[in-house]
Amino acid sequence: MTTLTLGIEAQPDQAELVATTIEQAALTGHGTGQGLDAAGARALARAAEETFAHVIARAPGARVDFSLKRLPHAARLDIAFAEPGFDPAAFNLTHGLDLEGGELEDLALLIASRSVDRFDLTLEPGEPVRIRLEKDRLFPALPPLAPVPAPPEPGTPLAIRPGSPAELRHLARLLAALHPQAALPPLARAPDRLAEMAAAFAAAGILALAPDGRLAGGLLWQEGEGRIAEFHGPWVFSGGAAVAERLVEGFLGELARSRRTTGVFGMDSATLPEGWFEPLGGLLAGPGAVFRSLEEDTGAIAWADPSLRGFLEQAYDRLALAREIRDAPPPPASASVLAAGFDRAAGRAVLRPVLAGADAAANVAAHVAMLAGDGIARLTATLDLGRPADASFIPALLGAGFVARYVVPAALRGDALVLQHPLDSP
Repeated sequence: MTTLTLGIEAQPDQAELVATTIEQAALTGHGTGQGLDAAGARALARAAEETFAHVIARAPGARVDFSLKRLPHAARLDIAFAEPGFDPAAFNLTHGLDLEGGELEDLALLIASRSVDRFDLTLEPGEPVRIRLEKDRLFPALPPLAPVPAPPEPGTPLAIRPGSPAELRHLARLLAALHPQAALPPLARAPDRLAEMAAAFAAAGILALAPDGRLAGGLLWQEGEGRIAEFHGPWVFSGGAAVAERLVEGFLGELARSRRTTGVFGMDSATLPEGWFEPLGGLLAGPGAVFRSLEEDTGAIAWADPSLRGFLEQAYDRLALAREIRDAPPPPASASVLAAGFDRAAGRAVLRPVLAGADAAANVAAHVAMLAGDGIARLTATLDLGRPADASFIPALLGAGFVARYVVPAALRGDALVLQHPLDSP
């Protein structure tokens, strides 16, 4: 839901208005369980103010458009402005500033990108610069579930059905009581967050329930950027393989009825029934990835580098997918930008291309060096093969030591290519 739109000229006397307006809009509804907390709203407002300050310095008088949208788990701020010669390098995690050399304008962008949890950039010739900033809502930690309820006795009749937000919240609390946080997917770690997302249809789950409401098992999923749903589980508390199979069958049935997704993707586990999914490959020292198509794949274009053509052809042949593999164009002469996503609880980081550039090799190497020294145990990169610019990063990633591990069909604009750095090797 869009809660604010604001168009304003980049003038110094408007900076305070921008910050105040964004902060108040981001706070709206916090007392009723919506909106950001005070610290989160201030951080998003500061990111907006610093971006506005950058435009004042580089393109004074230019129109800046802000649009704030409330998501179930975050606030999203879109900013658009015209600035010829815009330099995006400050959005890199590794970017350093020469303050004596006059890079104060870049400091504003550096602060903006560090004030939020996620960002994206779009630069197209003749079009405004578009920046997307997201700040996550904080959900309070819940007390441990005690005592942990006993699962249904073997042989108890079970209903397999979609869970309500309250029931999925209970599933997440039960999982937290039975598993360490790092062993759970981020979707299942915050019970209130999961319930909010389920209420907004941003996540869903299917449960195996006894007549008295006790849980025998559950499975969670959420739809991604493409037309693929990513699932987690199944978790089985009673009934073994038979319950796991009923959960998977129910999950696939729900998605088939919705007709919003063309396939499902997840990670293999000891409880995942055999024969239901196609193996994609896997990470070093980690579980394998699996996939199942729900509709006929009519073909697509996959942008890549010639060095990975053989790998991709084998992957597509194994899945019987029709793909036209095209060579990615050379990157532009401008600076490249990478975004880094973190799962600190599990010691993982994921690199994602934002903008291609001629300095990609040095940029990737700098990110690897920084993250390796930051205690990251698993470093991966995800490329959207539907975007030529993403594919142009392949030589830089391979040169820095990344190895292609698997492809998830139609997970993004196109197929998602997952690479892993060998710092993960045992």
